[in-house]
Amino acid sequence: ESEKAIPLLKGVDQFHIFDRGSYQESLADPSSPLLEAYDRFKKWVSKVQEEAYTYVINLSHTYFSYWVSSLIPAEIHLGAHETANGIPGFGSPWFRYLEEQVSRHIPYPHHFIDIFRWALDLDSQVDFAFQETASGKKETSSLSLRSDEKLIVIQPFTSDKKKNYHESLWLEVINKLIQQKERVILLGAPFEKEALLKLAHHFGSDLVRPFVCSMEGAYSLLKNHTRILITGDTSIKHLACGTSCKLIEISLGSSQFYLTGAYKEGSIILQTKASCAPCLHRQNCIKGEPDCSFSVTPEDVLEVIKHGEKASLSSCKGFLVTVKEFPFVHFKSFNFLKEEISALKQKLIWKFFLDGEWDQTVPPIGSLSYMMARYLNKRGQVRLDKESFSSGVGFSLDNTFSLKGSQTFSAMRKQKEIEVRQKTFSEIYKSFEKALQKQLEVFHEPS
Repeated sequence: ESEKAIPLLKGVDQFHIFDRGSYQESLADPSSPLLEAYDRFKKWVSKVQEEAYTYVINLSHTYFSYWVSSLIPAEIHLGAHETANGIPGFGSPWFRYLEEQVSRHIPYPHHFIDIFRWALDLDSQVDFAFQETASGKKETSSLSLRSDEKLIVIQPFTSDKKKNYHESLWLEVINKLIQQKERVILLGAPFEKEALLKLAHHFGSDLVRPFVCSMEGAYSLLKNHTRILITGDTSIKHLACGTSCKLIEISLGSSQFYLTGAYKEGSIILQTKASCAPCLHRQNCIKGEPDCSFSVTPEDVLEVIKHGEKASLSSCKGFLVTVKEFPFVHFKSFNFLKEEISALKQKLIWKFFLDGEWDQTVPPIGSLSYMMARYLNKRGQVRLDKESFSSGVGFSLDNTFSLKGSQTFSAMRKQKEIEVRQKTFSEIYKSFEKALQKQLEVFHEPS
């Protein structure tokens, strides 16, 4: 599956692709020679080992990638691998956190992108773009759009049925857009063609057109002709992060926006509040038909299309998240739960601990609020943007903390200067929680 993305990637000299699926099929096929998969994999490893590597970086936390990265010699291994002593190695506390904490499904972990960039000592998020291809441009040319024409693009399907927004709700959203004379492209992969054409047939309007394409074609569409993308699909939302289009993610079922949500400044995530979400990936819904597929109303989707992060949701079954770079968080919810506040505190503690700023030798597990007060009282000061509470919850670290080497951690980027008041860490959390409580009162949320 990863091969589909290769033409879009810049700055890579060589790709070594192993076909894990075919290895597994060979092992399960009684007619295949017993050692066929082994021999093919051994040959592939031998070819990769011919190169000399300074770094081997494992960004996947699967057993297979663990062993593959261990078989490739390098000066430095980062990510899960087996060391020369025969024990697991990680190369960074952040990769250990990925294996030992995220894999245990702790509530609200750090986003994968943050984990990887901190593990690799990379700077803050920067704008980036994929590499557009001639093939992708040719696919989009079949739509006969003007060069400056920007439309609303909807990808109605995902790889996991539990993450799909219900078809009846898509019909309602798109019919309303037709009434507003909006032009809509329905985006789908080749294997979704039949379902996509069936959905498009409901409208009988030239304003709605299906577009079945490759990943290259999808990127060209998003880059050149998309004003707003609405999707629940993982690959497409991350492709959109490499463009200037506005992004609305509908997060349902097994989708975990804290881990894999669209990480693009200003993107909006409409998240279900179903008690069973997020559920296990690629397993049938325990309720038969997922409740969460109805939890985000068409009115909410249309409100976000029109007003963006200033939208006021009408439903109590979902909430809105405006994506900001950690540790600035911006939630706008009709039910901002106390555990979410605690989760932010926990994430901050893990950040200090894993970057070597924590004064303890054990991970921050236990009475988090006590440890937070005890430790953070010793730290510098923070800046609380009170104005941001008018539309949501804003929180920023304003100080610069030392990281490994000469790098620094500064999380007060691109935020306009407004009147603020300096407070100690222990005071900031009292104000933070009071502001959240006020928000709940404004929303008239029942206890």
